[in-house]
Amino acid sequence: MRRVREILRLHHEHGLGCKRIARSCNVGKNTVLRCLQRARAAGLGWPLPEGLDDAKLEAMLYAKPTPRGFYPIAADTSLGHHKTEENCRLRKRAKTDDRRHRPGR
Repeated sequence: MRRVREILRLHHEHGLGCKRIARSCNVGKNTVLRCLQRARAAGLGWPLPEGLDDAKLEAMLYAKPTPRGFYPIAADTSLGHHKTEENCRLRKRAKTDDRRHRPGR
């Protein structure tokens, strides 16, 4: 597990900087910096809330973000299934043709 608890403790209780925390925990300076940024973004300070185990802490700090601007595209069923397959074949064929006609290959 990452040394999140120790990094937060050293930063908040002792007021140490990133370089000293990194040396103490045997991790990189940027790792400490990112850990503190993630904790700040998650609204965590020191002491950590009661009942916050390592799994919950990991989930709070390292949750997978949802992609920005990601909207699933609905399939256009008005074209019919055969049209979609045909378009896929044509696109693959065009890529293959482009590769064959590149100079110097």
